[in-house]
Amino acid sequence: MDSQLAQYVPVLFLALLAVAFAAARRLSVLLGRWANRIRRTKTQGHSLRMRMLPIGEGARTSVSEVLSRGMLFILFDIEVVFLYPWAVVYRHARDRREPDL
Repeated sequence: MDSQLAQYVPVLFLALLAVAFAAARRLSVLLGRWANRIRRTKTQGHSLRMRMLPIGEGARTSVSEVLSRGMLFILFDIEVVFLYPWAVVYRHARDRREPDL
């Protein structure tokens, strides 16, 4: 009977780890809200990200520009995934080739 219960120890450990991560996430959300409440009373409307007064208007970026950059990133990322195995096979074939005399 003890050997059967011992098989569930990793499952129990994984469940405890999941509960610990969930508790840590909840604690970080609560601490973040508390810190934001304190920070807002100190800055009173200033930009929290840059901690500077906003001057003028920011540059606007179009959605199509962001999408095109994202599509290019995905395109080249997938290309590298297919290029790496090709390079390994090419190197292996080059090493097995007989030298030209």
